[in-house]
Amino acid sequence: MSRSVAAVAAVIIALAARPNATQAQDVPDGVALVRDVVYAEAPDAGGAPIELTLDAAFPKSSGDKPLPAIVYVHGGSYRRGSKSMGLSLAIKLAEGGYFAATIDYRLSGQAPYPAAVEDCRAAVEFLVTNADELGIDPTRIGIWGHSAGGHLSALVATSANDAKARPLRCVVAISAPIDFALYGEVALKGPLGLWLGTDPEAFST
Repeated sequence: MSRSVAAVAAVIIALAARPNATQAQDVPDGVALVRDVVYAEAPDAGGAPIELTLDAAFPKSSGDKPLPAIVYVHGGSYRRGSKSMGLSLAIKLAEGGYFAATIDYRLSGQAPYPAAVEDCRAAVEFLVTNADELGIDPTRIGIWGHSAGGHLSALVATSANDAKARPLRCVVAISAPIDFALYGEVALKGPLGLWLGTDPEAFST
């Protein structure tokens, strides 16, 4: 059963106030870590609901000033990987004064394009919707990722006409497969083709 947005926000705030809120031994004393927060629910290719979750790391004490926020999108050729790949990065960012969320999204085996893009947008929307409760500055949100995650980040950030993308103020796309024409047939027929749900050449005709 999915938790409501209000309930999730309450859980995060409550855990942040507790001295032993973290769930990993290597988290610094000044950082709170909250795992497996449901930020949205979406269907798989067969229509079955999937709970989309994020892990959030943030300073336990940030004063009265809202924190800038960063969403991390993991790589994995669109078909594998998880939010845990960005956990150490999120903790480092929290040490630097950021609210950092690393997210799961629907992989190509669960649902093809544009599902993963929609999920990343939903994660940004979740932070914006709950900005006051989470202590986030909704005008200072960034998104970044590596490989497939970099591509997804770029797609979300360049959706200028999408209200869910407008809060973004920066994007970092590392090793992102932006120009499909540069990739060989094996890659196009493989991970990219699986994610797009068709032959990538169909997008160039």
